[in-house]
Amino acid sequence: SRFDKYNIPIMTSHLIYSNIDEFIITYSEKWLKNLSATIFKKPPIFISDDLEMYSATKHDSEIISCEDRVLYALKAGCRFVIATTMQNRDIIKNKESHKYFTQNYITNNIIKYYEKNHGKMLDIDLPNI
Repeated sequence: SRFDKYNIPIMTSHLIYSNIDEFIITYSEKWLKNLSATIFKKPPIFISDDLEMYSATKHDSEIISCEDRVLYALKAGCRFVIATTMQNRDIIKNKESHKYFTQNYITNNIIKYYEKNHGKMLDIDLPNI
């Protein structure tokens, strides 16, 4: 196909296929790196679904911090992550999204991860359509 030489964008899901991995697809290297390499000639540009969705916030009934959600998704192979405050109406009603993101998503560990890895994250070939 004409797209074989390009990275195609794909949004991940928060489904778990326990016969493949214990983690949701968004946090699974097995899905995003290993299995995708057997399907695509060039690695897709994986974009996470909303990391604030319920199924992305827990693993084995334990709450995953916002910071860890971002790091899990990036380490698994997502190039971009989506995080909204749509799941929490109080944040929206009080117009506090900026505070929530500053406190939970713009952390030193996420910044350090980005600074160390951003070169690999930006190597994308897109088709001219």
